Amino acid sequence: MRFDIIATDGTAKVLNSNNISCQVVGKIGEGRTELLDLIKNGRIGLIINTPSGARGQSDMKPIRSAAVMHGIPCITTIQGAQAAVNGIESIIKGDFEVKSIQEYTGEKECVRIG
Repeated sequence: MRFDIIATDGTAKVLNSNNISCQVVGKIGEGRTELLDLIKNGRIGLIINTPSGARGQSDMKPIRSAAVMHGIPCITTIQGAQAAVNGIESIIKGDFEVKSIQEYTGEKECVRIG
């Protein structure tokens, strides 16, 4: 699996300092539309949007709205992003199995509501 990562400047600095390369795009709140154009043109397959600070918050709504409009999964928490990374790692390693919710919770019967 190959991933091309796109990030705004602050995130790109953190990624680059950890030897993770990425393409840098400007913030929407600064009048830059590259990210929205990439979303609209089908070039984005997954969005991880965990804004911090006022500038990040101002970009949150247009990014998440574009994700919904174009059917792109959008992860909104660090915990969710970590779970996605763990899942992708398991798929790459072939170290996973599919289980029902009941197998995880130990429940044996379905409960009908209504």
